[in-house]
Amino acid sequence: MRFTISTSMTATYLKYIDSPWKWFFFYFALGLGTFCYLFLVLFGRISSFSSFDNLLKDPKTIRLFEAGIFTNGAFIDFQGEQWMALRKIDKDRSYIYLGNYSNEIVSNLKRLFLRSEHAEDPRLIVYKGQLVCVYNDLKMGQRRMHLAFLKKEGNSYQVEKIQSLTKEEVQKNTEKNWVPFVHDDKLFFLYETNPWTVLEHHEDGHCTIFTKKELLIPGETPKLSGGSPAINCNGEYVGFFHIRSGITRSYISWNRYVYFVGAYAFDSKPPFLLKRMTIKPLSYKGAYHLIKNPKKILYPVGVLDKGEELFVSMGVNDDRTEVVRVSKEALFCSMVDL
Repeated sequence: MRFTISTSMTATYLKYIDSPWKWFFFYFALGLGTFCYLFLVLFGRISSFSSFDNLLKDPKTIRLFEAGIFTNGAFIDFQGEQWMALRKIDKDRSYIYLGNYSNEIVSNLKRLFLRSEHAEDPRLIVYKGQLVCVYNDLKMGQRRMHLAFLKKEGNSYQVEKIQSLTKEEVQKNTEKNWVPFVHDDKLFFLYETNPWTVLEHHEDGHCTIFTKKELLIPGETPKLSGGSPAINCNGEYVGFFHIRSGITRSYISWNRYVYFVGAYAFDSKPPFLLKRMTIKPLSYKGAYHLIKNPKKILYPVGVLDKGEELFVSMGVNDDRTEVVRVSKEALFCSMVDL
């Protein structure tokens, strides 16, 4: 019986492939399969847009008066002026530039001379009354965190001192995305989120473990990577982090260039424990457009407190910087208490 059915099905199939429609259905199925595959790879996600919290509003692209690819622009208010540090990508080299920021325009852009061609991902903080650039760089083939202490010269800043950071316990081959924050004139870094690890910086550049605690982070995003500096906002420290595709169960890991954005809040007093965080990725409409943004990187690096709103600067797709606005009320309402 099984042989008869198999023979009958085979005969029907052979008859079908000899029909005039065979190539139409073959290419249609092939095209549909290819489209679905590329959609999943490029979009990098199984679930729909409804799983995002579109709290990020009014994205504006930063404009420059300098040729080249500039991205990951981190801004800060300091002594009545706004400054933005950006990463310039030049083939296999990478530099950090600093310029005046105003109304989505960066002017007077100058390179920070960091004695390197591989400096990446700047963040700006004010530490003991001085403007400091936190960045990562190659050191003997390994990525290490650094501080560049800046001093004003004329209408721009120059590097006064560079400090390489070390940490208690074994360092990874790649150390990056340490989240800086300042408390009582002391510099700290949020090093990891699970376990929740805070490092305290010392004058010689060595960082010791200040807090280390295992946490149960809800949802499907337990592995959070650093983003913007954490700023004191409404009596707690608030920062924006990024999540890489492939870490969570909900996202397809084929495309490693899918970065999502989230936010957390932690205590403003020691031991700086995590209080609450967003569960759904934060986004804005069109951020993960299938054609326009095939790489799909949203990488938060700066945050400004503007009263009822926070302004967040993000590197986008390794080729530009965008600034978005987010309502504090809406952001804090979207967070889940831990």
